[in-house]
Amino acid sequence: MRRFVLLTMVTALVLPTLLLPAAAHAQGTQQATGSPALEISTPFPAKVIGIGEELTLDLNLRGNGSSKIVNLQMQDVPANWNVSFRGNGRMVNSVFVLPNEAAEVDLRIEPPADVQSGTYNFTVLADDGNGSRASLPLQMTVQDRLPPKLAIESERPTLRGEPGNALRFDVSLRNEGDTDMTVDLNAQAPGGFTVTFQSGGQDVTNLPISGGATERVTVVAEPRDDVQAGSYPFSITARSDAAEANIPLTAELVGRANLVFTTPDARLSGQATLGSDNNFKLTVRNDGTAPVRDISLNASAPTGWTTTFDPPTITELGPGQQLEVNANVRPADQAVAGDYVLNFSARPAEGTTRTMDFRVTAVTSTWWGIVGVVLIAVAIGVVGMAVMRFGRR
Repeated sequence: MRRFVLLTMVTALVLPTLLLPAAAHAQGTQQATGSPALEISTPFPAKVIGIGEELTLDLNLRGNGSSKIVNLQMQDVPANWNVSFRGNGRMVNSVFVLPNEAAEVDLRIEPPADVQSGTYNFTVLADDGNGSRASLPLQMTVQDRLPPKLAIESERPTLRGEPGNALRFDVSLRNEGDTDMTVDLNAQAPGGFTVTFQSGGQDVTNLPISGGATERVTVVAEPRDDVQAGSYPFSITARSDAAEANIPLTAELVGRANLVFTTPDARLSGQATLGSDNNFKLTVRNDGTAPVRDISLNASAPTGWTTTFDPPTITELGPGQQLEVNANVRPADQAVAGDYVLNFSARPAEGTTRTMDFRVTAVTSTWWGIVGVVLIAVAIGVVGMAVMRFGRR
């Protein structure tokens, strides 16, 4: 019994001393396996370039702890390749890293002119000289460069509109080569059209396109108001120093009628004799690019007045055509001399009705004046004869 109690007491005293080193070792491992003392990274550690191209990689170094100077080296660099670290435009061999802050340095990689296509692997090494190290494996794939090539396309190469309204074609320009290029834009515009190019809402005549990139351009084709209805094909050319592409586009114009209702001399007034038929000449003209059909002529006149037209209707009036119409106006029998307003209208089967307010000055006939003068003369003659005859007595 005494042995058991003694053994228990010894165990209670010795066991904690044995466990303390183990606990301390576990804590040290956790610290050691936490954030590394030195880190190095780049956003894209594997890249593809064409033969004859150079490459610059952005490297980020971070030190978790105290400030330190980190030395940089390259490992497994292929023969005849030039590799250098650069900071602020100059070659460097080390970089100063502040605690918990990233330091940036560029890695310039220049393959030889006779480099062969393939995949090349090398490693960036970082060492602070105090046992903290980091490495970054990189991979570069070199391949034959694609020849310069341009492609141009449009999802809607044919648009329909009216004269005077701009047509906007959306066009995609794709640089299918590896080399950046500046592309000049040209249009072989049809007669009566103005063609311009827009990118980002601004008028442009050329456009830079990176290798493998696509740019969108808006081709604005604006016809004049007097361009006739029809189909107008034209071509767009995109040209750089080493490549060229073109695309055919078509603007389909549907005619737009423009009915004009006036008088031959543009005067909107006239004189009418009471009790008589009076003729006024009117002009119906089509200044549009599509025919106007089934035009009916009407008038709104004062009560008792009558108005007829010759012809009363116009079957068709083509673009640029005009027709003279006679409006016969007879004032009401009870009308008195003065100014009156008549409203003439020309209503097509389709489109806008044109109206015209025409002021008419009503006057009495000159025959009544002549008759009055004659009657006065007769009266004077009768009186004169009476005076002569009875005056002698």
